[in-house]
Amino acid sequence: MTLRTVALAAVLCAPVPGALRAQARELPDLQVTATRASAARPTVPAAITVLDGDALRARGITYLLDALGDVPGATVAQAGSYGAQASLFLRGGESDHVKVLVDGVTMNDPGGAFDFASLSLEDVERVEIVRGPVSVLYGADAMSGVIQVFTRQGRGPLHGDVEASGGSFGRQDVRARLAGASRGWHASAAVSRFASDGIYAFNSGFEDVNASLHAGVDGGRRGSARVVVRWSDALNQFPTDGNGALVDRNARRQAADLAAQVAARRAFGDDVEVALEGWGHRLRSAARDEQDSAADTTGFGFAGTRDAVLERQGVSLRGDWRAAPWLRLGVGAGIERESEDQESVTRSDFGFGVLEDSAAFRAERSTRHAWVQALATLAPGAHLQVGVRSDDNSAFGRFLTGRAGLTLSPGRGVRLWAAAGGGFKAPTFSELFAASPFEVGNPGLSPESSTTIDAGAEATLHGVTLAVTAFRQSMRDLIQYVSGAPGDPTYANLQAARARGLEASLALAPRRWLDLRAHLSLLETEVTDTGATSSVVFTQGARLLRRPGARGGVTATVRRRGMVASATATWVGAREDADFRDFPSSRVTLPSYGTLDAALELPLTHAPGVGAVLLARVENLFDAAYQQVFGFEARGRTLHAGARLTF
Repeated sequence: MTLRTVALAAVLCAPVPGALRAQARELPDLQVTATRASAARPTVPAAITVLDGDALRARGITYLLDALGDVPGATVAQAGSYGAQASLFLRGGESDHVKVLVDGVTMNDPGGAFDFASLSLEDVERVEIVRGPVSVLYGADAMSGVIQVFTRQGRGPLHGDVEASGGSFGRQDVRARLAGASRGWHASAAVSRFASDGIYAFNSGFEDVNASLHAGVDGGRRGSARVVVRWSDALNQFPTDGNGALVDRNARRQAADLAAQVAARRAFGDDVEVALEGWGHRLRSAARDEQDSAADTTGFGFAGTRDAVLERQGVSLRGDWRAAPWLRLGVGAGIERESEDQESVTRSDFGFGVLEDSAAFRAERSTRHAWVQALATLAPGAHLQVGVRSDDNSAFGRFLTGRAGLTLSPGRGVRLWAAAGGGFKAPTFSELFAASPFEVGNPGLSPESSTTIDAGAEATLHGVTLAVTAFRQSMRDLIQYVSGAPGDPTYANLQAARARGLEASLALAPRRWLDLRAHLSLLETEVTDTGATSSVVFTQGARLLRRPGARGGVTATVRRRGMVASATATWVGAREDADFRDFPSSRVTLPSYGTLDAALELPLTHAPGVGAVLLARVENLFDAAYQQVFGFEARGRTLHAGARLTF
């Protein structure tokens, strides 16, 4: 019996019961991301995890990247301190294979990249994660999954809260929210500021300011309208080079992010609903690395600057028609525009004097899309989802995707499902349009693509919920950097890989005041085609980097008389990474590690309309030493405490 088999049996047979009241909040009966329409979870043929915002905040979780540790099949790798680049690998896919939405607004850079380091949860109602390809509904970049963040609406009389905390590494965290609803109108506004000195001795600070507004009017079946705006400004200082060495006293990155959506919904009778959405996202980033000293004048890129403005705007119209008691049809169409304006200057000296390399380009592209989806009840307890989509991009042409799945409910509380579908990721602007001595774009590139087959079973019995999903994903036409004659394109669709795995979760409430849940993921990845040449990063027959073969965790939550206490144990198995410190570079194995986090919310007053809550959280309680990225030590034991006032 293998270690993986033993680990799976331990999690699935552990005497910790399943879907309880808190889990019911985290896994509600209705979801929208996997179907783009409100659908009952038992009818949807997809692997879905829903995280409740209140539950995450009660555990002291500030950023989405820390919450994703609870999601089967998801691995986050952050290169060091607060604010450092944080990437997500979902089901073995690349870090740019997951689409991220906030209230329907696409947050990825054109080409799929997204930095999870600063997506705050201060005004988040829930997070829906769909594992598997969802390009049939969301287009480019949804190869391995979709993560959608929903912000809170105002409800009830005007109310608010103010929270402040501080702790290790000079942490300062201040948050405030005001919300309410009256006569169909609702509004919620929140602001926050997080700052830390970081984990390194110098140039390690991080500051992140966020503000959000969610306002609208709800007329029930007659229709609704809303406007959502989210703004953030993050400054990250980093003293490390690409290998984790402390070498730089002034390198920094700043990113100002603005996302907005205006949406309206209208029902026509009992069977037809139409929704119109317009949205925009603008990310302005600036990277600076001046000379550290008079002696800092040698090597490649000893100093440089990079400025970029990324923009995405879109408008879409979709309809939902109950054509028959057993058939629901969805259709949608829209257009999206993407643009990037980038300038960079790199100063190098290889012993022959200072060479200054300047590069700049401005490019844009647009995509027209249309999709159709059928949700059909074939028989009592048998549901079919079928969809097809066409994306027509001005840069790389037309791409078709499809997905079909079947769900069976043979008994009360049991869901069996299977699905097959495809996804794709658009090339980045640099891969298409770059024009510098070291990087030349290839306008002939095709999107990266994938095909996934997955199946699952979920059952609830005597308050215990067990879910198991198996999947196999094939990735092809992966874009590779290649060498060539001066002026020749440096990118081509050459590489391929595959991933397969098993995801399991368990949830139960052995007592009214106690919630327990566990998850385990097993993963195998393999490079099936290295393209033009093999490298330490992409080696024929080898595993993909930074994807552990196994990872899991258990969370226990206690709720008594307004107090909420929780503890989360997480284990991440060994995984391969690359060491670029020497030439030639080599592969290394990062050892497995485990951490324990704990949090407490303790009410101090119970006055009508006014409350005070003491907050405390400890991360990595036993001060485990580990690395998520080779060369970059993760945070050690971290403590912070504070208070929340509600009114």
